[in-house]
Amino acid sequence: MVRLPIALLAAAVVFLSAAANVDKPKPGVDDPVAAELTKAKEDYQAAVMAAGEKLVAAFADQQKKLEDNTKLKVAEQIKLVEQIQEERKKP
Repeated sequence: MVRLPIALLAAAVVFLSAAANVDKPKPGVDDPVAAELTKAKEDYQAAVMAAGEKLVAAFADQQKKLEDNTKLKVAEQIKLVEQIQEERKKP
């Protein structure tokens, strides 16, 4: 009598574990969500790198304009150049 419920319980565990494994996609194989997330991550990293390069170029351009400006006094130029260099260091 005890063997029948144990056998049914064992069969249910085997059936449920097999059913649970059917729905899981294998990593890296036919997983459209993972592929989409990976592409989005790469796009985001590329955009962040491009924005960083643009920012560095803008700082360099601003510093060049200040250095080429002959209307400012030397002390003012130095002060503004130092201010730009401090802003570059901020995250």
